[in-house]
Amino acid sequence: MKKTELGLSLILILTLLLSYAVVFVDLATANPAPLFPFPKDPVTTPPSIFVYSPVQNETYNSTQVTLNFTVIKPDSWFSNGNFFGDYVFGNITSVYYSVDGSERQNIPMHDVDSLINPNPPAQTLSFSTTLNLTAGMHSIKVGVEADSYYFAQTLNLGSVVVEGNSAPVNFAVTLPPEPVIVAPESITYNKSSVPLAFTLGASVTSWVGYSLDGKDNVTIDGNTTLTGLSNGAHNVTVYANDTFGNVGSSQTITFTIALVSIVKSEPFPTAPVAAVSGASAVVVVAGLLVYFKKRKR
Repeated sequence: MKKTELGLSLILILTLLLSYAVVFVDLATANPAPLFPFPKDPVTTPPSIFVYSPVQNETYNSTQVTLNFTVIKPDSWFSNGNFFGDYVFGNITSVYYSVDGSERQNIPMHDVDSLINPNPPAQTLSFSTTLNLTAGMHSIKVGVEADSYYFAQTLNLGSVVVEGNSAPVNFAVTLPPEPVIVAPESITYNKSSVPLAFTLGASVTSWVGYSLDGKDNVTIDGNTTLTGLSNGAHNVTVYANDTFGNVGSSQTITFTIALVSIVKSEPFPTAPVAAVSGASAVVVVAGLLVYFKKRKR
């Protein structure tokens, strides 16, 4: 009787062990990653996003602005594992940005290959790209999407989507300097000096100069005068650099110099006229004397 009961007990124990083994194998097949260290509820804490460029309320004198930012995964996404490696509960699937509320632009990226890794994946990811913008005010936001994994009550590895967004960054973009020549005009001047006057707009310039008749640039501080101009056609162009090294140029003005030559006339010959007048007077007086003598006779 005792031997029979012992045999039945051993059979029961083996049956239970085999049943648990089958369940374990099924779970391992359905979920290759060990499930038990994962949380029972999804971690919904989003990654933190820090935008370093562009800077809030900054003005950029270029239509190309660099977007620099980092994405930092929360500590709650990580857990110390066993000899299999460390466990990661979150995987970033998308990183994007949107300018002025337009359609979002995705940035290529790659996060983790496996939720279990002998070497923990980077907790901070850095991104950089160039924004091609127009002049004016702009606003940019950066966003991320991620999958947060957890061990569901159904003994399956579930996941939910977690989204994170940065605060909007507002900034301005100005175009390179655009000089506009006000004087000289495309007309003819009868003098060898003409004024050179121009406007630069609101751009911040680091250098201004002009080129006369295609010659080397002459550095100036502002409006000036073009002197020593010879007869004929001339052209002038104004150039300006901003603090970013961008070069702007004005329209080219063509004008003409026509100097008038003054010819001096000879003085009127007064002396001969006076002599003639004197001789005529003598003749008149002599005639009068002869007339009066005849009257007396």
